[in-house]
Amino acid sequence: MDRILRDVVPSSCEPTHKKKFRLLTLAGWIEFKIEWERKRIKVGCAKITIWVPRLRWREAKLVFYVYFKVSKNVIASALKIAEVCAIRSALGSAVLGVVTSNIAAAAAAFKPLFKRCIQQEIKKCLYPGLLMLKETRGWQ
Repeated sequence: MDRILRDVVPSSCEPTHKKKFRLLTLAGWIEFKIEWERKRIKVGCAKITIWVPRLRWREAKLVFYVYFKVSKNVIASALKIAEVCAIRSALGSAVLGVVTSNIAAAAAAFKPLFKRCIQQEIKKCLYPGLLMLKETRGWQ
């Protein structure tokens, strides 16, 4: 029945924005590379160009971030979800009341259906996660 009600009364999360917080630095190391540079040198009365190696290095770290995406307008999204869930729960409890011919059962079913719908829809609008990045500085 939940699937049918989701199709009858759809809900959507508004555009989201992402928040990211640095959690910890796991490891740090030095990276090396060799770049070849052209160098002009004077040999006697002539100038020649040669290629010479140059050692470059930089610091690198493995950093963990925790992030989540949430609606840009949380209050408007919460009200929209509550409206959608109220309609879905009312429809679901009405169907239950008609099938069982029991109005009291329909009224009692509304609140649990509403709470379950709110939990399911809120979960759809939150996107948490962990992110691992390699952070580096410029080459020295």
